[in-house]
Amino acid sequence: MLDLLLLSGVDGLFLRWPHAHIPMLDRDQTALILAAVNALVITYMWSARMLPRWRARRLASTWSTVERDRFVRF
Repeated sequence: MLDLLLLSGVDGLFLRWPHAHIPMLDRDQTALILAAVNALVITYMWSARMLPRWRARRLASTWSTVERDRFVRF
């Protein structure tokens, strides 16, 4: 959650301050890098939540009904 807050703060600063840019890059290139970082952070956060669920479901689908019942009881 803190990642999204920090990311939105940087985005807000970039949008409100017209002279914001990475040194040696112009504003358009900086906006492209900022968009790529946004996409990477959002993809990372999504995959950190979804991939473990998918792996657990795939593993649980191989269990027999006896194993599932034993797992649910404990």
